[in-house]
Amino acid sequence: MDTLESQISHLNVRYGIGIGDIVTEINPSLSIGADGPAFWHAREALEYIHDNHDYGMSHNYLISEKKEFRLINDILALSDHIKYSMTNIQKETLHFIIKEGIYSDTFDQKSVAHKMNISDVSLYKRLKAGQIKVYLRSRLHIDQYLKEILL
Repeated sequence: MDTLESQISHLNVRYGIGIGDIVTEINPSLSIGADGPAFWHAREALEYIHDNHDYGMSHNYLISEKKEFRLINDILALSDHIKYSMTNIQKETLHFIIKEGIYSDTFDQKSVAHKMNISDVSLYKRLKAGQIKVYLRSRLHIDQYLKEILL
């Protein structure tokens, strides 16, 4: 989601994520006819986030049969709040880092600062004030957790 959001950052998009099976054949050029629990959950999640968006700060919601996804949704909401609270320059920094293929809180800050044509200190201040590393770490942990339980 973050990679897509980085590419369309000028748009305000909500994501409804459904976990489950798709019982119909998938047609990549046409979504009409897609059916099954994953599709139903995604629609329900999108409706939920439309009505319960935490004052415009939450943009992601996940629904599945499993109850442990409540914690995932809370972490998604908290990370959305971090992102919502970032300044434009901090968001640009986050998008740059993601576009560089960095999706971790551990990376070579000097190298990133050099690629951004800013000082190490400027990058450090952006990372700290925007809580960018906390954001990346929380999203990475969600990704790892979902891969573990779904595979």
